[in-house]
Amino acid sequence: MEIAHRPFVVTLAALLILFADVSAGQQVSSSLDHQPLLLPPVALAPGDGEADEKSETEAVARRAAELARLAVAAADPVTRCDLHLAAANWILARRIEPACSQYLLHLDRPGAAETIRQALPNVDRLLEAAQASIRQAEERGTQTPQDWMSRSRRHLMTLETFVEAFRAALSEPDSPNYVEDRRAARSRLAILLEHDEPQIPAAAMLWCLELADPDADPKRVMRDLPLVLEEPSPAALPHAFYVRLARCRLIADGGGYTTAVALLMQLEERCAEWFRGDDADNALRTCVLVELQILRQWRDSLIAAGRQQERAWCERRFKKLVETHFTAVINPVLRLGSVIPMLIELPDENIETPPSPPENAPSDTGQGGTG
Repeated sequence: MEIAHRPFVVTLAALLILFADVSAGQQVSSSLDHQPLLLPPVALAPGDGEADEKSETEAVARRAAELARLAVAAADPVTRCDLHLAAANWILARRIEPACSQYLLHLDRPGAAETIRQALPNVDRLLEAAQASIRQAEERGTQTPQDWMSRSRRHLMTLETFVEAFRAALSEPDSPNYVEDRRAARSRLAILLEHDEPQIPAAAMLWCLELADPDADPKRVMRDLPLVLEEPSPAALPHAFYVRLARCRLIADGGGYTTAVALLMQLEERCAEWFRGDDADNALRTCVLVELQILRQWRDSLIAAGRQQERAWCERRFKKLVETHFTAVINPVLRLGSVIPMLIELPDENIETPPSPPENAPSDTGQGGTG
């Protein structure tokens, strides 16, 4: 059992809270059975240094376009490769981050998936251009440092692996080679679980979960995941926090609603220990959001089973959480901040860029060729 090794008193207290007032639902009318439980309005927390989502999106897009222009203008293949890799890395790290955070939190998944998909072709072109520059640098022989060659190939492989994972995870079930592509992407991601950059394994684990076979036993999927209440490395946050939320979803999907909710109640108490400042508040609200989503799922299963007492408890718990934690017009939740870390050092933002790229240059708009 997920919580068997945890302090018995804490676990027992959480479970007692869960059902302390179930008996109060005995006389509840079934007239509300089919009324939906509406989630409260939430939004991703603002990005660092940006006043609003629109300003942040525009700033990130400008930076991606600037890096692509610098790459096209670079005279030597080493610099050109570094800039193409940096542009691709920036798009994967920051450009699609809001959509990835929304997708993993189950907020407007169709819209978020489409936003991510639209960004991938341009990343493909940037990585193809980087590959071409690596070949050109290799042709120079001893003029190109071997450590740069090895590092660039490794970064290229890492970025390509995530692109493949995003594309496979967001593909439709009726697409050609759906199962095979997902398995291949998951196998490649598994290699990154051993990466020495802490956020890479955590990010890889998140998308391995998204690539799991939909019909797989949740217990098998959870086998290699950290336990929900196991303290993560600070360097792996917030990705490791998202992994723990995903484990709670899997427990619920396997029918363990009581366990999932009890774990989330305890995880909510850990937020102040694992995060600081606004992040702690946003992490708590995010944890509660997942609990609301699971409560809604649980309540629907109870309606189908005709279990009115437990259903009434779910509805009361849902209402109490909303009234306690979602009091603003828009309530911020914890975001990833960066889907993957920046593996390539970015040039100075104040460096002068060409006024306009050549006609066939890759850009953040998705136009043009490989440069």
